[in-house]
Amino acid sequence: MFPQILLPLPDTFRLGATDVEDERVILTLEPTTTSALCPRCQQPSQHRHSWYWRSPADLPTFGRAVRLHMHVRRFFCRTADCPQRIFSERVGDALPCSARRTTRHTQALTHITFALGGRPAARLAFTLGFPTSRRTLLRLLLAQPLPERPTPRVLGLDDWAWRKGRSYRTILVDLERHQVVDFLPDRESATVAAWLQTHPGVEIVSRDRAKAYAEGVRLGAPGAGQVIDRWHMLKRMTETIENLLGQKRSALVQATQTLNAVAAATVSAAAIPHAPPSQPSRAGATARATAHRATVARYRRIQKLAAKKVDVAHIARQVGVSRVTVYRYLRMTAPPPLPVQTPRHRSRVQTYKPYLVKRWNEGCRNATQMWREIVELG
Repeated sequence: MFPQILLPLPDTFRLGATDVEDERVILTLEPTTTSALCPRCQQPSQHRHSWYWRSPADLPTFGRAVRLHMHVRRFFCRTADCPQRIFSERVGDALPCSARRTTRHTQALTHITFALGGRPAARLAFTLGFPTSRRTLLRLLLAQPLPERPTPRVLGLDDWAWRKGRSYRTILVDLERHQVVDFLPDRESATVAAWLQTHPGVEIVSRDRAKAYAEGVRLGAPGAGQVIDRWHMLKRMTETIENLLGQKRSALVQATQTLNAVAAATVSAAAIPHAPPSQPSRAGATARATAHRATVARYRRIQKLAAKKVDVAHIARQVGVSRVTVYRYLRMTAPPPLPVQTPRHRSRVQTYKPYLVKRWNEGCRNATQMWREIVELG
């Protein structure tokens, strides 16, 4: 009983020799019967053909890897109408045909890979006595069948970019269970219709505004109701409001002018003096004049070097400017004029500075209250 718990194999094999090495254990298994069942016709056969050694991996024990050394025989099938002429004796569900590891060994590796992924699972498996590569683990993971999902009652239909700007596909989501149901290879109406026809039971389809999806749902599930999803609904409302306001542009301009006139009249009634625009300072004028003299000197130096047939690149290096600047100065027929500085306009708060100073002197220290007051003044 104890060997069967540690090594769940059928009664057709028995445990023979056991070799323990530094890092692994080798268990020799020998057959106990003289016949085997043909996998095609299920008829027993005792006519041996040959034999060979099979060495699958099993679960590790005491930190050591376990390798089964099995003596497997081949038999002739003597059934007249059986297409199988030669077969190997089967071990059972514990060790599938041609498998390099037992079923429980594969299940353990699959569970580790599901939890950790490729590289972390390979490191943990090596520590536990499952020496394998990350590619093998990922291959086992991809070989697992996908879980069966019921046909959703409320289906979400949208596209997604496989390669943005080049290749797009379709994703189908169960909106009640919040689970992805399937992926379609394109965004064609025929593909959507074919999927809906093979999965009857969809009652509501939430989709975007694509005509292909609308046509696919109409063909594949004629009785299903179609609604636009939340994002496209908000986008459609925004576009509608923008179009409406665009058509009423003249009315909006007129209303804005009326509000500005009312605000100007309110400010005039409050007798708040408007501060004049600030005048350019003398220090700023002096700095601009100095910069203009340097620009004129640079212009004359470039023109003088160009008259001597000096290359543009050499001129740029000597003067310390870019070649684009050299070309721009060479196209000029006169030195660049002194730029005229327009007076800077003060902020709108400066207009109400006397009123704010007055309120401050009166003892008002609430900035929000003062802001509300000047808003009422325009």
